[in-house]
Amino acid sequence: SLNHVTSGCSPTPYRDDLFGPDFATSVFISEPVHNVVHREVLSPLGSGLQSHRAPEEQQSEFLASTDPWFRPTTLRTGPDGALYITDMYRFILEHPEWISAEMQARVNLRAGEDRGRIFRVSPKGSVRRPIPDLSGLDTTGLVAAMDSPNGWQRDRAMDRLVSRRDPTAMAPLRALLQPSHRPQVRVQALATLGLLGALDFATLKGALNDPHPGVRRQALDQSERLAPDSREAFDAVAALATDPDPAVRLQAAFTLGQWPPTQAEPVLRELASRDGSDEVIRVA
Repeated sequence: SLNHVTSGCSPTPYRDDLFGPDFATSVFISEPVHNVVHREVLSPLGSGLQSHRAPEEQQSEFLASTDPWFRPTTLRTGPDGALYITDMYRFILEHPEWISAEMQARVNLRAGEDRGRIFRVSPKGSVRRPIPDLSGLDTTGLVAAMDSPNGWQRDRAMDRLVSRRDPTAMAPLRALLQPSHRPQVRVQALATLGLLGALDFATLKGALNDPHPGVRRQALDQSERLAPDSREAFDAVAALATDPDPAVRLQAAFTLGQWPPTQAEPVLRELASRDGSDEVIRVA
């Protein structure tokens, strides 16, 4: 009923497909003062993003409790695809600094300090993904584990691959850059190769021409490793200054800044003259 937040925290993109395609661009936000978990749906706006309530949540919240002690704080997408919610569970949430001395004398400010809950939320009738044990996987297995819709699983596999620094990971990671794999998998495989120092121009050139704008943005960011010496890389980056996606053009402008002004300025001036009057782009 208030339709605004006063204690929004732990903004968490949903990084799985268990909830279905309608949640592919959803971000969950804890609101412990109002005892709710709010959901925003993102959509592009020029080179940035805008958000709005989901159509089915115009007069409601994704999760709301009638228990005034329900204090959702941390949110995470779990390895099984469920949304995990840490409930601090306290009577008083405010800091004592903002509570009058009279009120402090009347209430137990620490009521609930011996309590707390973790909720696991998943769609009715769905089967949660088995939680993988990545600890015993070899390098080939870790790369295969990255090919997953689950962000937690991709992150853990990526961490282990970067720590292991096994050169045999490079070829299968490059194979994950093929468009047949999910865009988020391609982005993370590209970032892993970058952290391993295994990105050459041939690999980046393919990623700079990827059909998904998110992959092209990551490829632009990674191509800064080749600046300022590679003329081939500069030409490939400069070509994306005319990309149809505004966010890619914005990243191209940032990346061009890694090359000498004598090379970058003509492209940047042309980009600014073309996009500077675009109100949609300027919003971001």
